[in-house]
Amino acid sequence: MRLLMLSLIICLFGCSAKEKMIDTNNAGQKLYYEKCNGCHRLYDKTEYEPKKWREIMNVMKKKSHLTDDDERMIIKYLAE
Repeated sequence: MRLLMLSLIICLFGCSAKEKMIDTNNAGQKLYYEKCNGCHRLYDKTEYEPKKWREIMNVMKKKSHLTDDDERMIIKYLAE
């Protein structure tokens, strides 16, 4: 019975975690998760409009030393 209860608790907490799946075929998403997650939380794509993402990325590109290609791929992913 204890094992069943423990399994249920683990399942409930595990299922409620906000883990996001990374599409390994999407280079922009992969870069976003790799480059942006080190310093702050990952924002949901819908939190900002595409224009605002471009403004944010213009600032963050300099701070995180992204290449022009990296920036383009991340913006493409965020603006989808």
